[in-house]
Amino acid sequence: MSDTVSLAMVVRNPATFKQMVGEIEVTSLGQKLKLKTVSLDESSASYIGKLFDETVETRMVNAWKTNNFSDLPTSVSTQLQTLKSQGYELAVEAKLTINGKNPVPDYLLIKKTVTPNGAIYDANNVKYIDCKYLWDSPFTTSQAEIVNSVTNSGVANTIAPFGIRNVNDVEIILPNTAVKIKSVEKLTVNQQIEMVIQ
Repeated sequence: MSDTVSLAMVVRNPATFKQMVGEIEVTSLGQKLKLKTVSLDESSASYIGKLFDETVETRMVNAWKTNNFSDLPTSVSTQLQTLKSQGYELAVEAKLTINGKNPVPDYLLIKKTVTPNGAIYDANNVKYIDCKYLWDSPFTTSQAEIVNSVTNSGVANTIAPFGIRNVNDVEIILPNTAVKIKSVEKLTVNQQIEMVIQ
């Protein structure tokens, strides 16, 4: 059994959702994003959010490793393909520090330039993307430090205390390097149940 369900309905009407058994799917521009089969007692909003995060992360990592973005809805795959073709490397759940707080972004995109002497990664122009299962899901307190810095000054000055590794587990930013985040976006599902980066 497979049902296409609205995430908004799941979150705001969990009792109704508990009557449904099967695979949760998010439809985005006619394409379905299956999360997994869930049982009746696994229908809380936080659990659905966790499944969404895990599913999207798996697909993002695979897309970056294989350069094949067809497993993601076209509403976001074109944007991601463009970033990859521009030389951006994907890092998943890198640890950062800012103003004594430790936000863990779902994705950091770091620009790579290939030179005759090898690849150079630009820690001064980093994109921060956090996966939120609904457009109105707030950033955490730690993430808000980055959002506020970017909003107010155009950049968030952070430190990567353990360095940053790309999806192929290659260190691309050394430990204790200063990292400048220039944009913060959400990879999320909007009111029309389309996956978007906003």
